[in-house]
Amino acid sequence: RSRVFRTKGVVVRCGAPPGAMESCSVVGGSFAVVVQICLAVITCMFLAWKKVSENGDRTWFDFGLDSSKQLAGVGWVHVANMLCAVLLATDLPGVDGCSWYAASVIIDATLG
Repeated sequence: RSRVFRTKGVVVRCGAPPGAMESCSVVGGSFAVVVQICLAVITCMFLAWKKVSENGDRTWFDFGLDSSKQLAGVGWVHVANMLCAVLLATDLPGVDGCSWYAASVIIDATLG
């Protein structure tokens, strides 16, 4: 008899035959889109809080230009990581997109 464990979109069946595990997908359904939007809104809220709490002479326009540069860079890296994860997961059997995404994020965070 097999037991089923669910965690972060991956279903693991203990005692099930090999290959019975479902794969994880980087690009999910509507829930994934909602999570991405929520994270973007939270990020923008923290940037606005940072501007309000700083003791500098930067205008909102200057702060917006600085922040947009950072947001564009982070957004590009995020999209590039997702594309690499999807492409590598389809080309290489045995490894799903979530593993490739996690590996690329860790490499970006540690090596820059």
